[in-house]
Amino acid sequence: MPPTTTTGSKEEKREEEEEEETFTFTVFTPSAEDGVFTPPTLPQLNNLLRRSTRTLRNRLHAIAADSVFVARVGAAYGLPLVPNARAGNWYVPSPQHGQVYFKSTDGHYGRVAFSLRRLNAQLLCANQGRGAVVVDSTRRGKRFPDALAKTVPVWCAVVNALLFPERFERPVLDTIPLAVSEQERRQIEGRLEMWVEEAKMLGVDWKPMIKKPWRPIWVSPESTLPDSPPDWEAAEYTPLILCTASRMVKGEGTEGEYIQGAGDDHEGWAGECGLTPEVFWAHAKKILAAGEDEIGEAVAAAVAAGIPDASSSNGNGHLTCVRPTASVFVAARPELEAQAVPPGLLVVNCCEKPLAMKAKGNVIIHVPIAAGKKGNKALRTLVPPLLQDRRLLDSLAGEGAVFACEDGNDVAPAVAAVVLCAFFDGDGSLMETPRRKEDVDKTLVKQRLAWISTARPLANPARGLVSGVHSVLMGWEGQTETLGQAVSLDVPQPSEHPPPPPPPPPPTPLLCCRNRSTRPSRIAGNPRLASHRVIPRTSRATHLAGSCSSGRAPPRALTLADT
Repeated sequence: MPPTTTTGSKEEKREEEEEEETFTFTVFTPSAEDGVFTPPTLPQLNNLLRRSTRTLRNRLHAIAADSVFVARVGAAYGLPLVPNARAGNWYVPSPQHGQVYFKSTDGHYGRVAFSLRRLNAQLLCANQGRGAVVVDSTRRGKRFPDALAKTVPVWCAVVNALLFPERFERPVLDTIPLAVSEQERRQIEGRLEMWVEEAKMLGVDWKPMIKKPWRPIWVSPESTLPDSPPDWEAAEYTPLILCTASRMVKGEGTEGEYIQGAGDDHEGWAGECGLTPEVFWAHAKKILAAGEDEIGEAVAAAVAAGIPDASSSNGNGHLTCVRPTASVFVAARPELEAQAVPPGLLVVNCCEKPLAMKAKGNVIIHVPIAAGKKGNKALRTLVPPLLQDRRLLDSLAGEGAVFACEDGNDVAPAVAAVVLCAFFDGDGSLMETPRRKEDVDKTLVKQRLAWISTARPLANPARGLVSGVHSVLMGWEGQTETLGQAVSLDVPQPSEHPPPPPPPPPPTPLLCCRNRSTRPSRIAGNPRLASHRVIPRTSRATHLAGSCSSGRAPPRALTLADT
């Protein structure tokens, strides 16, 4: 074979090997340690898209668009707009008839309840008892929030049974099939009579401001509104329009720049910048005109400027008198600092910081208690001495006392509830002698909290504070059997010779049985049992066997206390 042929074949093989090396590759999976970019997963992309659309600017524009629909609902039905606290406040620029507080948690599946602490009795007086539009929203892809779907209908059923017992032998529940199944409806109806009885025990004066029973009517952006307001005078019921402000968006809850329920859970998106519904609507034009890059500066300027009437930003805008008393008031810190308080009124400052009041002639007792459940210990420690302060007793018998905290809805109502339970009877009159601890129970506490809730609808002390109220009124705090027992203001000095400690209690007799703890080795190391005689098992068994064989009844069970 010619040599050229061999050389050519070798070159061809070399070229083939080079081609194989060129197309050979190794699969490499990047990791975080390699510092190589990892492609995001589909859920991560969805979260990124949702965050990019749920900006502060998009939220505020969605709120402004939904508020236009809410105004149309009020005009179509000829009824005033009453926002449901928190989310509903963002959709009503200037509420003229206060607000209500129906929590969605009271309507969650399996947890539906009639709240004895959120009576919303002010709704009976709204629009002189001719009906209203309750405004709320939800962001969870549902058409109606649980507050409108279940909490308010349960409230209507209970209130109708209380005010019109001659028309309702049993409470009647109205629900919307889109939100409440027939099975859940039957479960709720089975508990209505129990809630009616619990509401009767509160002793609240449910004034019949409404002449006809409530009837809930659900309205959403998909509903058809009437061309002209109906003739409610001719109707057989009092209308309560339950309006959800946001249109329902399927999927992740976003559709372009629109956000369903943009006003819901505002603590997460408006808490950091300090924006409130009142501030937003006071500067709405400037805020909505800002672009995505300027929205932060516009909101910061609005928050710094505040609102023209700061005293009305926290609910009532004045001192709230807790009826049926005439000498117990509850207020928020801004309400107390923005107006002149009558000079004879005692101020119980429950804020952690001192008050900056305009008037200087008021007596102030500082009881610093943290808000929420963190204030439980401080309430149990500081309130018993307050009940024994003669200045409080004198003020309750005179001009009265006002209890103030940061928002007027948490710590101050809790402290006021203690005072109401200790010094006032069921008619709201000051008792000659304070109530004894043995005469206080949780029903009495619920009644006094109902007084406060009726006067100040947003008052809702934290559960930890209510637990502290129970401890002060029924527990060991105060070390006295009578609440508010007067004591000397001088602190007693400890004695040089303290009394001897009480003798230890006698040892508890233990049954001598087949227990490993009765072994002599263990008893010898226990001073309480070292003096007791232990009967060996063999002797004990022989003794019992001999007694039975002789025809006598076996002796009683032996104890280690037998000597």
